[in-house]
Amino acid sequence: MNASDSTAAMFQNAQGFNISGDPHFVNSVTVNQHSNPGGSQSFGNFEQFVSFEALHDSAVHDSDRYVDQVIRENTLKQSQDWMDNPNATEQIAWLHGPASIGKTAIALEIARQKNVVATFFFNRSDSDGSRTDVNRLFPTLAWQLAVSIPDIKDHIIHSINKYSDLPKKRVEEQFEYLVAQPFAAMKKATSVEGPSGLVVIIDGIDECADIGLRRRILKVIGNAVLDRRVPLRFIICSRPDAQIQNIFDQLQCPVLSIDLAEFHPAEEIRKREEKVRAREEELKEEERKLKGRAEEIEKKENEIESREEEILHRTEEIRQKAGEIKRREEELMKREEELKQRDLEQQYGTKPQFKESQTFRLLLLLLLVLPFLLVLLVIPPFLPHILTSLLRLLSSLLRLLSLLLSSFLRLLSFLLSSVLWLLSVLFTSVLRFLFPVLSSVLRLLSFVLRHLSSVLQHLFFLLSYVLQFFSSVFSSVLSLLPFLPFLLSNLLGVFSDLLSSLDPGRTFFDLLLLIIIITILAAYGNARIPMRRNMNV
Repeated sequence: MNASDSTAAMFQNAQGFNISGDPHFVNSVTVNQHSNPGGSQSFGNFEQFVSFEALHDSAVHDSDRYVDQVIRENTLKQSQDWMDNPNATEQIAWLHGPASIGKTAIALEIARQKNVVATFFFNRSDSDGSRTDVNRLFPTLAWQLAVSIPDIKDHIIHSINKYSDLPKKRVEEQFEYLVAQPFAAMKKATSVEGPSGLVVIIDGIDECADIGLRRRILKVIGNAVLDRRVPLRFIICSRPDAQIQNIFDQLQCPVLSIDLAEFHPAEEIRKREEKVRAREEELKEEERKLKGRAEEIEKKENEIESREEEILHRTEEIRQKAGEIKRREEELMKREEELKQRDLEQQYGTKPQFKESQTFRLLLLLLLVLPFLLVLLVIPPFLPHILTSLLRLLSSLLRLLSLLLSSFLRLLSFLLSSVLWLLSVLFTSVLRFLFPVLSSVLRLLSFVLRHLSSVLQHLFFLLSYVLQFFSSVFSSVLSLLPFLPFLLSNLLGVFSDLLSSLDPGRTFFDLLLLIIIITILAAYGNARIPMRRNMNV
């Protein structure tokens, strides 16, 4: 008797008692670890549809079959991790591998775990056919669930009594009435969540006789793990069959695939070799890509070098063309100069241009000097009269300007005084009765403005007198101008006496030196003319 049974026996038929503190009552669901205890007479004729030889603890199974240790340990570890993980997304685990690799032996060992509640092991070599009949699958699993989970037994028996022909119905209806509805009724009766993490093992599903029923069973299992009423996980063991693989691929739930061949030492060596080969291929591919990139980079570098060489070659060609163009321009300038020279020779004869231009420049120099000499000889006697006339004209203009300015200032002062007086009269007339004080101020202002206008008038008169003074000064200066010819005549006499006292030979020598200097200057000017023409061209 366990603790819960002893506690229940303690309070049986108890009356008039109180429980203090914070009691916590939980309805428990008992899972029996013994799969085939005695005393199952409540099932009646239902047991004839149960395949007892398909159970994991049947004597027909050879539990001492040899299994590779590596395969056994790795498979048990992966399956145990899956069963112990309550948050696993996969509710179906598919253990598959080639024949004689040890799938059944490993499944028998997994069936000894505490959370395995039902098993069924197919075998096509069975003599009576009970282990190949798919119609016995769900009745056998329901009988084990009733034995392993006592709380669900009554609900399964209720379904059997309600549907007497249930073992002969379709597999979909068998699962619904023998598994799904009993779990839902147990949950409703106990008002608690049913047991979780319960595992059902079906081994050798590929050895069942009817292939169509096998497909339907796998679809029923796939729909069962999506049904919240069924708290079961399934471990399906078979060979790596393509049809089973396609059925699992079509299910709407994920399936955990455990390939026993992967855990074989030779298979591991082969996979490692494949990984090494794949890695070598990847490295070779990367090496090819690197070589391709290096070739592309080298190609781009060669293209850049070739472009640089082309640019340098084009630059050199442009320089050569520029030099040729410059030489051609110089040749054209020379030809133009020669043509101009020929035109000048044809126009002025065959004499050298230097001599012609020198003579021409001497003549121009004489023509320019003679007027100045004539001016110096002719104008001095009349210069005082000319200056006197100019100064008189200037004094007349200044007088006229002073008269105009004084008249303008007088007129402006008169107008200003008139306007101010008119404004004062208007303001005084308008504001005489309203603002007598203001009218007095305006009268005072008009008086001040009148005196100011008179002051301005006197200033203007003073300015006009100053201008008249300056004009009288200029007239006095002009009165001295008649004495300038006398002074100039005296200066010329002194200059003539000085010239008469000079040596005639020395004077001739000075004149000759002056002529030589003028000739040199003319020649230099003649030589500069062609240079300027060349520069202009």
